[in-house]
Amino acid sequence: MSTLLPLTQGPRPVIQGIMLGDELVEGGFPLSNLSALATRVRRGLKNSSAFIYTNEAFAVGGRCNTSADCKHPTRQVCTAAHTCDAKPWPYIPHDIDFISSDQYATGAREAEVTEQYYKRFWYPLLRPHQRVWVCPGIFGPPGSPAQMSATDSELVAKLQAYWQWSKRD
Repeated sequence: MSTLLPLTQGPRPVIQGIMLGDELVEGGFPLSNLSALATRVRRGLKNSSAFIYTNEAFAVGGRCNTSADCKHPTRQVCTAAHTCDAKPWPYIPHDIDFISSDQYATGAREAEVTEQYYKRFWYPLLRPHQRVWVCPGIFGPPGSPAQMSATDSELVAKLQAYWQWSKRD
């Protein structure tokens, strides 16, 4: 923090935000530890205006009959549609300013699924100072010009769907 702090201060800070990690809780890092880490970073930033951010994954899929069928530590909810979904967080740590999630799908479907999950998992937990970011999966497989053209069209549809959601929200 002694190295980081000066870079987050002054009229033109070099560092404007700190990312705590990618998919930490999905990977088994306890939420309580993420909360403690965010608090420690916030205290270390002192009066800096730097934001604190993390990205998570929503583990979904897999057929189930009961939640016991969802063995992964963060996939413990068997939905009415009989798929294993991510275990809901009871809270978003107070010292996190922004949170996003990976939820990749093809084309506009990705934005639709992500919006549903944000509304289900994140929105009810947000405090007044907290916001969500989107993390579109802007990638595709290498291939022939025809395959890449189809991928380009899907990526455009995906970004347009995210933009429409952003404007509505």
